[in-house]
Amino acid sequence: MLGLTFKPGTDDLRESPSLDNVPLLLGQGADIIAYDPVGKENFEKLYPAGKNSKGSIRYAKSPEEALKGANVCFILTEWDTIKKLKPADYKKIMRTPLVYDGRNIYSIKEMMKAEVEYHSIGR
Repeated sequence: MLGLTFKPGTDDLRESPSLDNVPLLLGQGADIIAYDPVGKENFEKLYPAGKNSKGSIRYAKSPEEALKGANVCFILTEWDTIKKLKPADYKKIMRTPLVYDGRNIYSIKEMMKAEVEYHSIGR
């Protein structure tokens, strides 16, 4: 999970897609590794690291750490640290390069070229 806040540059969680998606995934038994450079502390008050519902959550210090060995990536906030990742990085770092991008920060063609299964939400 890359990005937990409503928008970059803030720790505001109000109306953030993470508030709907994280509990849904945890309830289905997902093990989530979340990254957000600013909103982590606020989010961790709601979902402390460790076992939550049927799944678990832990917090990464970088997008790369969050992606390491991941089967799927959800991009929910367009932080610069996330936008700096190149399509090839997803292919290299993830176990299964499957990306759902709720902020449309990547080119569909570039992700296809990098052999990343890419779903651009709302585009």
